[in-house]
Order: sequence, then structure tokens, then C-alpha cells
Amino acid sequence: MSFTPSKSLTKGLTSLLTSGKYSDLTITTQHRSFKVHKAIICPQSKVLAAMSDSGFKESSTSSLQLEHDDPATVERMITFLYTGTYDQGNPHVGTRDATPFVGPILMANTLVYSIADKYDIDALKIVAKAKFENLSFAAWKCEDFPAVVAMVFDTTLDTDAGLRDIVSRICARHVDGILASDTWSDLLSTNGAIGLSVFKIAYRRSVEEVEEAGGEVEDRERHLDWAASCNDRLHKRFDEAYEELDTLIKYWSGYHEVEECESCADGLFVNLRSGLVGFKEGLPKKGESGFL
Repeated sequence: MSFTPSKSLTKGLTSLLTSGKYSDLTITTQHRSFKVHKAIICPQSKVLAAMSDSGFKESSTSSLQLEHDDPATVERMITFLYTGTYDQGNPHVGTRDATPFVGPILMANTLVYSIADKYDIDALKIVAKAKFENLSFAAWKCEDFPAVVAMVFDTTLDTDAGLRDIVSRICARHVDGILASDTWSDLLSTNGAIGLSVFKIAYRRSVEEVEEAGGEVEDRERHLDWAASCNDRLHKRFDEAYEELDTLIKYWSGYHEVEECESCADGLFVNLRSGLVGFKEGLPKKGESGFL
């Protein structure tokens, strides 16, 4: 069996959390208490460290009261501080059959994201956002998605676009469905911030599409200009070739002292001249690029 230091460390920390051995701090929620270790908790959260180290009541009792936070979310936060991850709560979330379970899991990740911001745990915010975004493929089909969007906007700051942009992008891709839904109409009428965010994303997408189309038009115009330039050069070259051939025919006829006719060798030049004229007439007019 190979030895992996990180796995061994995680196993040891998990054991400390599970057993509560050597604990010097208790985090209490509405329904549960967690025996934790300051040396593990405090370095990862400036806010929890300040509550533990300062003159607050919590510091003298070695207890942190987090009664206003959701107990399950606090548990996920603590688990992350010891293991670097947390359980989303359903074994189906990693599969494409996750749609029926997506709503509650998105809500759980939203609350984790929010508590990570509250207690200044940047790494937890990153993980919560990633877990949330990984399920976004099934979000729109989820019946609870309007409630998820409402929770995202209710639990995050206006300046924090992390989860807001994700749900707004999903909504922007389904504007027709939103406009046809009474549930969405009620939500948007009561929460203008959601409608504004969706509008901004939709507008940004429209601008990007227009700019992309404009770039394609510019490329097309450049190709057409190049083609027209080539066509003009062809016209000029055929005019020059025609003049050179005409001079050659006159020279040939004068040298042999014969009239041009199609029944003698001179007819070869006459036919060649006629072919050049016909080919040129088949070209687009000067300044055009119709042959593309």
C-alpha cells in the first residue's frame, strides 16, 4: 500500500473532528454543537478567529454561538475546514440523472457560498461556486429553480456576482420560457435585482453576437474588396493581351502579305482573339466580384 501524506493528514483531521478529542472550542448552532480546534478553524477564517480571540463573550467561554446560521450549512463549513470538501447531500448529483435532486443541492451550495462569504473563507466560496456551477446543466429543468434564483439573490451581496451571474446566464438563455411563466413573472415583479441582472446578461450576449456578426461582415467585405481588385486586374491583363494579340495578327498578316481569313493559318489568331473576347465578356464587370 502506497503512502500519501495528504490522505493521511485528511484522515487524521477527520478523526479529530469526529471524535472531538483535544478540542478547545465549541461551535453551537440551533440544534447541534461541534467540538473543534482553534488551530484548525481560526487560521482559515479571520472572522471566526476574531470572535475567538477578541473580548467577546465567546472568547471567555471557548464557545462560538452561530444560532442564526443554518445547522446543516455550518456542518458543511466545518467539514470543509477539516477536509477541504463537503458533502452536497445526494449521491445522484454527479450524474446526468440528477435533475429531480438539483434544486435542494443548489440551495445547499448557495447557503455554503453565503456562509463562506460571511466568515471570510475564500477557499470555501470557490468550492461552493464550482459545485453550484457543475450542476447548472440541469438547473433550468428543475422545478425549484425560481426558488434557487431567489435564494441566490437574497443571500449574496449586490457586489458579489459569483452565483448571480451563473443563474442570470441560465435565465438569459431561456427568456422566452421566463416570459411565458407566471412563477417567473411573480418573482421578477417582486425582486427587481433579478430582472436587472438577467437583462444585463441578455444585453451583453446580444452585443457580443452583434459584434461577432459585424466581424464576419467585415471579413466578407475584405474578401469582396480583394476579389473585386483581382477582377479589375484580370480585365486589365486581358485588355493588354488583346492589344498584344491584335498587334501580332497585324504583323503576321503584313509579313505574309495576306488578308485575315478563317480558312488559312491566320484564322488561328483570329479565333484566339475571339476566344479572349468571349472569356472577358464572361467576367464580372470592373469593380465587381461576382465570380465568387
